[in-house]
Amino acid sequence: MELLSEHVIVGAEFDSSDHRPSCHPDTRLDISHTIQSWMYNLVRKYNILWLHGPAGVGKSAILQTIAEAASERAASILGATLFFSRPNSRDDPKGVFITIAYRLAVRYPLYRQYIVRLLSIDPQLVEKSLAEQFKTFIALPFAIKELLDGVNGTVLILLDGLDECQGEGAQSEIILLIGKFVLQYPTSPLIWLIASRPEPHIQNTFASKTLRSSYEEIQVLVDSVQGRRDVEKYLRESFLDIRERYPQSIPSSLQQWPSESD
Repeated sequence: MELLSEHVIVGAEFDSSDHRPSCHPDTRLDISHTIQSWMYNLVRKYNILWLHGPAGVGKSAILQTIAEAASERAASILGATLFFSRPNSRDDPKGVFITIAYRLAVRYPLYRQYIVRLLSIDPQLVEKSLAEQFKTFIALPFAIKELLDGVNGTVLILLDGLDECQGEGAQSEIILLIGKFVLQYPTSPLIWLIASRPEPHIQNTFASKTLRSSYEEIQVLVDSVQGRRDVEKYLRESFLDIRERYPQSIPSSLQQWPSESD
């Protein structure tokens, strides 16, 4: 476990000390409900859900909110989360599956025993290629459900900001490894929630002949009816908060601030 911890992407977990905003209360409910319906549907058609949209549209806030809500449930299905961030140097592809393995090992004792045995025999497994790491830490153990003691059918792996991982080749490889695994082992307990910008190479990878039938997708639009309502709700409640915090700064003669037209 100590060896694994030396190779994880630090600060990438949803509950790390790095501040990461979640959705404003009662906003993005349409997308959140769709994601949660997929997460908790035991007869779901696809084990991969791709959430995509342009920069700044709120994908990370949505996934942060989903992770927080999932972690608070009594029988949580949340296995591991990884929030990529290029500005914060959380973008090394070599640490992706090691980080996931570490979080799963912390959560599931039988899986931890499996990892400890492997690394006791060959500590250099942490230095292997992405494909070898995925095979060792994900594919082999999770094709056998018995390694996940106490699990009622589903373990959620959440990857946010995949487009901020170093290298377009690595991003595509991560998608392909996950997609092929899901197709080969459809009864595996692992489900994958992946968020990214719709970069051409990512779109092409998902649309490839190998993966096109392996996932569901949600597009987060820049402009939509629900999106406008969410923005209006946020603005109205934020202005109300300002009025309550700084009553002396707003003349009492103003019955409404800001005005409806403003």
